[in-house]
This record gives sequence, C-alpha cells and structure tokens, in this order.
Amino acid sequence: MKKQILISFLFLAISQLSLAQFHFKIAYDGGYFNPDKINTILSTYNTQNDLAISKFKPVRMTNGLEVGVRYKMDFLAIEGSWVVASSPKRQEVWTDASRKDKKFQSLNFSNQNFNTGLSFHFGKIGFGAAYGFNYFNVSRKFNQDSKRNKILAKSLQYNSINFFLNYEGKMNNSMSFALRPYFQLPLGTVDLTEIQKGIMPNTGNLFADGNEQNMTMMGLKLIFFNGRQEE
Repeated sequence: MKKQILISFLFLAISQLSLAQFHFKIAYDGGYFNPDKINTILSTYNTQNDLAISKFKPVRMTNGLEVGVRYKMDFLAIEGSWVVASSPKRQEVWTDASRKDKKFQSLNFSNQNFNTGLSFHFGKIGFGAAYGFNYFNVSRKFNQDSKRNKILAKSLQYNSINFFLNYEGKMNNSMSFALRPYFQLPLGTVDLTEIQKGIMPNTGNLFADGNEQNMTMMGLKLIFFNGRQEE
C-alpha cells in the first residue's frame, strides 16, 4: 500500500513538472514614494545654497528595470528578481560668488532590490508577495563629463515585503505580458545622518525626532515573460 502511494505521488510530481513553465522576465518599474525627510534635506539645501540658480525638486517618482526568472506550475509560480530603480535630481548653480560661469550638479537617489516570492494565478488574474533585500544610496556629480561619486561608502540596507496584483495576457506561444500594481512595505527604516552630511556638511541635525526615514512605496510594473506559455 505504501509503495502504491509513493508511486502515485511520484507520478503526480513528474506530471506537474512536465507541465511547468520556466520563464525569463524583464520589466519596467515605475514607483512613487514620499520620503519627507529626504525632501526636507533638499529644500533646506535649496534655501541655504546662495549659488543656486535653480532648485532641486522633491523626490517622488522612480524609474527602473527589473530582470528575473519565474517557474510556474499550474496556478502557483516561484519568482526571483533583481530591480534597479532611481530618481535623479538636477540643479544649475554658479561656479563661484562672481556669478559669471554656470555649472550643474545632480543627485541620484538609487535603490537596488533582490527578492524572491510566490504568485498565484487564476486565469489572467493573480496575486502574490515577495520578500526583498534593499540597498539605498545617493550619488552626486558636477557637469556632464564629471564622474559620479557615491555619498555613502556603504549603501543603506533594509528589508521589505512586496504585495502585488497581476493581470497577464498571452502574446504568442513563447511570450506573455503582465501589468502588476504593487505596494512595498519596508521592515524597518534607513538612517539619513550620513546622507545629510554628504549633501549639507556644515548643517546640524534637521530632525528633532531622529533621522530615520520610512521607505514605503507603491508602483506599477509592465513585465514581459519569455518561455513556453500555457495552451
């Protein structure tokens, strides 16, 4: 009896693997978040920089690229991804107090996310969640031909859970696309002390309640899956 049960289980597992689909994926990631303390640092810098011609705009939107893989078995899929997203900001400034020559400086707020998760699919509709490791940094450069330098020697790390809905459509036998709205819940905060020092080295602490920044985010992904599709 036990042998028959084992044989049946192995047969079921093999049949499911034969129906499984392995996909590569690439996606555009458009995100929105409101890092109030980062934007306070930028607005304070705008006010205190006497050589500024234009102002840094607040950090709101991010644009990024996602690559990864998916292993889909019937209604269940396992996914792994690497996401790189950024929000560049630029301002024009005078080179010195004589105000004769201009240059620009740019700040790029970037975030890398490595995640793995599960998704559940019922026809074209699905949902899922992924656990991620995030690495946040800020880099600066002056003028078009200068080298971009990181403000932080070591990126700020925090973990997160990404909850998402999924609408997927088949394009042909080897390609499908998906629209995926998501909400990223951070499991912790990042300390902005070194970022503030890097942008405004001669300014004291701006925040009476501490320099911790919440990194909650929401957004939309347009994903393309390459691999054998369901009939």
